[in-house]
Amino acid sequence: MWIRFAPWIVAIVAALAYVNTLGNQYAYDDVSIVKEGSRISQPGKWLEIWTTDYWYDVKETAPNRDLLYRPLTLTSIRLVHSLAGESPFPQRIVNVVF
Repeated sequence: MWIRFAPWIVAIVAALAYVNTLGNQYAYDDVSIVKEGSRISQPGKWLEIWTTDYWYDVKETAPNRDLLYRPLTLTSIRLVHSLAGESPFPQRIVNVVF
């Protein structure tokens, strides 16, 4: 009978593993992409999320950057930022829940 609840148990344990990160500030690539990135914070940049690479905002300082393409990740970050502001807490909640 408990096997029916196994997926929920796994999901709850996985979420609990990240609960201690909710109060953290931005770190690593969060600073340059989320906090300082023009595609996240400036209005009218939705199309650039889908037409540029992940590290586009640091192209001047890192010309040999990885040309990763992560439009869904950036769209999610931009949407949370648009709805909840620049605090890292809402971003963390969305990451833990989804």
